[in-house]
Amino acid sequence: MKSNIDTKKIVGLAILAVIRRHMIRAAIILGVLFYLILFDDIPWKGVVFHYVKNHQAELETVVDEGEPEPLVGKEAREYWKGRLGQFTIVKDVTTHHENGEVMEFFCGGSLGTTYVGFFYSAKDDPRLLDSAGELTEVREGQYKWISENGRKRIYSERICENWFYYWWDWY
Repeated sequence: MKSNIDTKKIVGLAILAVIRRHMIRAAIILGVLFYLILFDDIPWKGVVFHYVKNHQAELETVVDEGEPEPLVGKEAREYWKGRLGQFTIVKDVTTHHENGEVMEFFCGGSLGTTYVGFFYSAKDDPRLLDSAGELTEVREGQYKWISENGRKRIYSERICENWFYYWWDWY
């Protein structure tokens, strides 16, 4: 009789181990899903670099045409799909600085705090915004700026001459 109890305990422990293992797997899967939901609209840096290098001529045509039409949301996305192709990563385009010296190509963001894209700088300046202050070069061609309170961060990296990748965090 005692062996039956021990067997039941062992079987019970085995079942608990299986449940725990599946709970860990479930937690990992939920974590990945949460991450994908949170950041599903943000293209990876490699995707942005690849896009700019492979579509540079088309993008420079947009730059040469100057200030783009002011569009918002879905209307902007549809316009840029029509202009740059169905599979473009560009969702909106705006100009910054005096005389439109910088043209920003917005590619995605998450919950209003993170913005990712690339920009063209006529002066080959890695600053997307004048208000960001001085960028610190952390490695060759890679720059960052962090606000005094640490809640605003900008990272930019040279893709090729006059073209830069950017990542902003505002929180």
